[in-house]
Amino acid sequence: MDTNTRGHQQWFNFRVRNMKKGVKYKFNLWNFTKPKSLYKTGMTPMWKSKKKATTDEIIDEHEQWEFIPWQISTEGYHILGVILRCQGEEGGLREAVQEDRSPKDSKDGKDGGKDGSRDGGKDGGKDAEKSQFVKKFRETVYYYCLSFTIEFDFSDDTVFIAYSRPFTYSRICHDVIDKETGLTELDPASRELACSPVDWNSTCDISIPNLFTYSRKLHCLTLGGLPVPIITITAAKSLGKKYSKREAIIITSRVHPGETNSSFVFAGILEMITNPYNHVAQSLREQFIFILVPCLNPDGVVKGNYRSSFAGVDLNRQWIAPELVTSSNGLCNKGNDRNDPQGEGRAPVLDLHGHSRKLNSFFYGCNRAANGGFNSWTKVRLLPRILAGLNPVFDLTSCKFKVEKSKFGTGRVVVWKQFEVTNSFTLENS
Repeated sequence: MDTNTRGHQQWFNFRVRNMKKGVKYKFNLWNFTKPKSLYKTGMTPMWKSKKKATTDEIIDEHEQWEFIPWQISTEGYHILGVILRCQGEEGGLREAVQEDRSPKDSKDGKDGGKDGSRDGGKDGGKDAEKSQFVKKFRETVYYYCLSFTIEFDFSDDTVFIAYSRPFTYSRICHDVIDKETGLTELDPASRELACSPVDWNSTCDISIPNLFTYSRKLHCLTLGGLPVPIITITAAKSLGKKYSKREAIIITSRVHPGETNSSFVFAGILEMITNPYNHVAQSLREQFIFILVPCLNPDGVVKGNYRSSFAGVDLNRQWIAPELVTSSNGLCNKGNDRNDPQGEGRAPVLDLHGHSRKLNSFFYGCNRAANGGFNSWTKVRLLPRILAGLNPVFDLTSCKFKVEKSKFGTGRVVVWKQFEVTNSFTLENS
């Protein structure tokens, strides 16, 4: 469960010891709250064995993690039980546990199909209507269990089992440091940076002669005191489009800490755009200014949360009016967005996420161009169509362009509405 919340039971990462080789161990992970999961379609948890890493001489932490070759139990990912949260006569919340008899997921993924209605209507089920606690409203909550059986490769080993491949905040920082160290080898004037301790409060400026510039500065500090670095990359001013005419592409990641796959996508983007020998990357650098934020929610990542910050807040619902006390990094990021000189007519703003129920990569966008117009519908769907044609992993059919009321506070909607950026997208990755 996320810090300072009463929900978001999704992410897990735990340690197992004192096991015996050749013995089957069954794990039951309880209290998941999402009715749909990729575990239903073949995804497995991941594990990391200390003995295997030592035996195979695997140094890279990410390569030590593997999908569990599990023998899934007959239950799989199933409904565990039902909690009826109801309001009594005095307005207090009371709970009654009901035995789960028949509710199944509906086709659209709503909890428990018709029996999962939360509006107190006629689809709520007969059992709910008979509950003595039902007075003013009824909320049915379904909890789910993930069951699987595995055999360990070694006896007396130490094995970590996780929801998906972890990507720690320390690894995010180390990747930035490693990238800067590699770039300084191409910039003689910056080589002393490779030997000095990293000071996140200072600015790191690296210039690759006749290619591009790299700048990293402190974006802000989180409530927990952790730094949020921001990276700016573009071609030298003497190359390509005039500097003052270059549009900014903003890419952010890990606002939801448990969506670790977004960090892997970000790492690939950073690796590509800083490659001095990639002609496509150089062409992009000459046309655009890349503004990259590797991790928007370091506190949540460090705390092991799935969706929330240290304060128990979903930062991707606070963009309309972020508060300094609970959403300092969101407020800082929005302020930086507002002060960007290339604000109007800007190229894409991408917020990288991970999706726990769908396959492939896809966009969540807005339903029309920011400034309207005759070609409004086409403009907002043009970039997704281009990506679908270039990459088979990008699924155009999974893209959505609807602005729901519950999404008004998300980054993509606020950037689209307040800053009039048509290509404001959430990039979801399976």
